Amino acid sequence: MKKFSLETERLVLRPLKLSDLDAIYQNANDKFQTRFLKSIEPPVSRKQEANWIRSTWKQWKNETGFTFAAVRKDSNEMIGALDLLEVSKTHRRAKIGIFFYQKHWGHGFGTEAVKRLLGFGFKTLKLNRIEYGFMEENTRSAGVMKKLGFKIEGIQREFLRKRGKFVNHVFGSILASEWKKRKKV
Repeated sequence: MKKFSLETERLVLRPLKLSDLDAIYQNANDKFQTRFLKSIEPPVSRKQEANWIRSTWKQWKNETGFTFAAVRKDSNEMIGALDLLEVSKTHRRAKIGIFFYQKHWGHGFGTEAVKRLLGFGFKTLKLNRIEYGFMEENTRSAGVMKKLGFKIEGIQREFLRKRGKFVNHVFGSILASEWKKRKKV
């Protein structure tokens, strides 16, 4: 699939570029910001992050994943990233992930971006189910999920190991039928 961008009121969601590397590298090495991320454990190298950016391009090409940089329209600043991964055309489902940089927390950017990504998943990709998982202590992710209509399906006890400690993993989903009902409200 050809790369493209999505827009919200305040954001442009676009494919990652190597020019995003400085922002990604800096924030991926912040231990506070990454404490709830399953896939990042600082320290990470610039080479690792550059390889990750390149891997997202392959996922676009294969239509197995779509990772977007979240960029503010008013300043052209990259403020985070979000994605739909493990896209299954057969089962019409995917997993969503979000990582916004701390200085932009509490302004509704995550909710705004995820809302747009849900529209892309359900309308464009014709998905039936979008899944989301987070560490139980991550109240911000829990709030975004709830606000956008995700239903919690369960807790996997001591499922993940983060910084030497086993933590619970909460998982849930939103279905296309639920998303359509919420859009009408």
